[in-house]
Amino acid sequence: EISLRPKCLDLQRTMNREAHRTCSYEIPNLILRRGQTFDMSIAFDRVFSEQDDTFTLQFVTGRTMSTSHASIFSSEY
Repeated sequence: EISLRPKCLDLQRTMNREAHRTCSYEIPNLILRRGQTFDMSIAFDRVFSEQDDTFTLQFVTGRTMSTSHASIFSSEY
């Protein structure tokens, strides 16, 4: 079987910044508030099969990445 590969990741920056009340910040980056949900979309290069495919999302925050400092979070789907 062919590996599942992401084609596009949309962090829905405008919508998430409005929902997190961070749209008035002067930097253009996505800014999320801790504990609030957020939306994103991932397009893969083929149809995702729940039976055959898995993928891992890894979120990293801060300048120095460290699992012990809670700046890295991974989850498998």
